[in-house]
Amino acid sequence: MPVFPEEAVSDNNTRSFALKVIRDRVRVLLVAGRPSWDERFLRGLLRQDPNVELISFYILRNQADVTGATNDERELSLIPFPMKEIFQEKLDTFDVVIFQNFGYSEPGLSISSYESGLANYVKNGGALLLIGGDRSFSESPGRFGMLADALPVEAALPADVQPFKARLTPEGQRHPVTALGGASQSSESAWASLPPIPGINLTRARSGATVLLEHPFATVDGRAAPLLALWDYGRGRSLVLTSDGSWYWAFAAHAGGAPSRYYERFWSNALRWLVRDPDLTTLQVVADPPSVEPGKPVAVVVTARLPNYQPAAEAQVKVDLVSADDGHVVGTKTGTTNADGIARIEFSPPAPGPYRLVGRASKGERSLGEGQDAVAVRAVGTELADAHVGTELLAEIAKASGGKAFSGSAPSLSEVPLLEPPLVEVGRAKDQPIWDRWYWLAAMVGIIGLEWLLRRRFGYI
Repeated sequence: MPVFPEEAVSDNNTRSFALKVIRDRVRVLLVAGRPSWDERFLRGLLRQDPNVELISFYILRNQADVTGATNDERELSLIPFPMKEIFQEKLDTFDVVIFQNFGYSEPGLSISSYESGLANYVKNGGALLLIGGDRSFSESPGRFGMLADALPVEAALPADVQPFKARLTPEGQRHPVTALGGASQSSESAWASLPPIPGINLTRARSGATVLLEHPFATVDGRAAPLLALWDYGRGRSLVLTSDGSWYWAFAAHAGGAPSRYYERFWSNALRWLVRDPDLTTLQVVADPPSVEPGKPVAVVVTARLPNYQPAAEAQVKVDLVSADDGHVVGTKTGTTNADGIARIEFSPPAPGPYRLVGRASKGERSLGEGQDAVAVRAVGTELADAHVGTELLAEIAKASGGKAFSGSAPSLSEVPLLEPPLVEVGRAKDQPIWDRWYWLAAMVGIIGLEWLLRRRFGYI
């Protein structure tokens, strides 16, 4: 609030507080190789999400299709697939790019000339989601060339079309993407309750990738075939689901009479992980509490985890207390996490105002990332700093307003100059109803009668 020229106390014109700002709508590009039930379920889910802005394309025909139309210029009203505009001009405007059962070797539909740009998009902080199918991985007539470097898996064998139930890996039991359980159910039992899905693209996980779901009996190179794998690529992230049957999981939503929404929760977790939602990062910095009373220390709790979300024990933590007003570092503290990957750090009481807590963690030579939070230190103010009764001030106020000030013991009511309350006496009262006049009744009867006559005259009755 502005300080006026004659304002006696200006300390209470400013108040600092921590405000959590949520992320704006996530802009998603969905490119599907063909219309399918899997594409329909996922596209419908994304369109219903108010936090997602969806741009979707799917291929209805390719250049080899014969339509039988005599006029090539008027055979279709569909626009051409805007490959250059999407993958070259507008690619950086999307937060997540999804390829769903997409892979073409035809020049008009191939992304081979854009693979380098897509790989750089992920490497520079973008997010890529690849979903399997008969046009992806081993079944695709065209392979992902340079883009394959950004994927956590690589094609290995032809697809296995036998139905199977997804099996949760040890890494998947603690990863937020596959966290479907609640207070009364674990994630492992939640995944076990989902129905089988029809088929998988047999791939092998690349070195450094994290496999969250796997095939229960199909193997590649002696290891279970990965169904869901992910990793960090540069400053971006990529995730691969090697099947186009995840829409089967949506049918378990009302099994047993209680809605579970496992399908929606899984894809919501996947998108949040891809866009680096602060609640799903491997390093979390939380002010405890977010608002600090004057003269109290600023405490911060740092939770560090490895890329597979296992607690990072004995990790080195460094936290900077940065002024939000001018950006200078007020103080720096270091610490070491315990067996649960948690470290608590305290700063000496700083001056009132808003601050940012910037934390970093590392374990050996490996960086575990960076996290931030905000904390506000309240100002004391003149009124709160001196809360005793000001008898002199009260006496001056009483003198200026024509009142009387008392000090010491509580005065009796006879000593207090109370104003006499005004007395209002009601001599008589009269009720005057509005609708008890004969002319109002006559007018109402006349209107109803006129309506009856007109309806009868024109044959409505």
